[in-house]
Order: sequence, then C-alpha cells, then structure tokens
Amino acid sequence: MGLRVKPAMTTRSTPRTPYPVPRTRFVKRTCLFFLGIFATTLISCYSFHGASIPPNIRTFSVDMFQNRATMVNPVLSLEVTDGLIDHITSRSNLVQTTGGGDIEISGEITAYTLTPMAAQADAQAALQRFTISIRVNFANNVTPADSFSQGFTVSRDFDSSIDFASVEEELMREIVEQLVNDVFMRAFANW
Repeated sequence: MGLRVKPAMTTRSTPRTPYPVPRTRFVKRTCLFFLGIFATTLISCYSFHGASIPPNIRTFSVDMFQNRATMVNPVLSLEVTDGLIDHITSRSNLVQTTGGGDIEISGEITAYTLTPMAAQADAQAALQRFTISIRVNFANNVTPADSFSQGFTVSRDFDSSIDFASVEEELMREIVEQLVNDVFMRAFANW
C-alpha cells in the first residue's frame, strides 16, 4: 500500500480577505476624535436658540417689573421678571448678577385688559380678547448702541361663554411666555 503524504502546513490559518478588517482600537479612537471636535465646536459656539451674544458680554441683571396696568394681577410682576431671568439663563451662558451687569433689563407692565370681540347676532360678544402689554428698557453697557426701550403686546382670544377666572392663569402663562420670548429675541437676536 502506498504511503500518504500530508500537505505542508501553512503559516496562515485564515484566508486573506480582499478588504482589510478595521481594527477596533482605530475605529474607537477615530470616533472619539470626531466626537471631541463636535463637542468643542458646540461649547465654543456662543449662539443658543437664535441668540447672538458676543463673548465679551458675560453678565445680566433683571429688575422687578412694576405693574402699572389699570387692572392688576398680583402675581404678574413676578411672572414676567422670573420668566425673563429663566429664559435668559436657560438659553445663554450669561450669569445673573444683582445689578450693574453687562446687560440690564428693567420695565413695567402697561396693560392687562379684557376686551369683547366678534359680536354675535344677539349683540353679545362671541369672543373675549385677553391682552398683556409691557414696556422694556434694555441697557447694553458693553455696546450702548444696542440698547433700546420698546413696548411688547401679546393677546389671546377665548370663547366668551367661558368664565375668565377659569382660564386667566393658563392664558396669562401663555402670554407671559410669548412676551419673554419676544423680548429675548429682540435683545439677543436683533430681529
């Protein structure tokens, strides 16, 4: 009987692939590198929610808004003042101070009104319009040319069959939120 000859052993146990297999360490490092670049770009960018705040402006202060409206809601001054502070703090890197900041905001509530709208056939109003107006004094102590004094007004309509007292708080919060956003955009986005 004949002897069988074993084939010679090769030094490579796996066949060669046409494409090199990516190395895990290289992929991880590359991903971390690009993630770092992305994070650095976000951190160094000083534009949040449409705001364009120069890096030399670092602090802001907001004085309590005085309520000069004919019809007075006792919590409105606090809602407007706190709303502005919260909005600026959450949408910028500015730090709040108790006075004399790079940006100083003050103002007053000038109107808090309820007006009948859209008369029905029986001469009763089908809608009521709830309006809040404020006057804002914005002082930019770094760039005085960007300072302004301006009025802002926001209204919401509701069905006149609904008792105003039952919707007043909800509508007030919606209006204050819109007013605060309008002031922020005017002050920091220059629209």
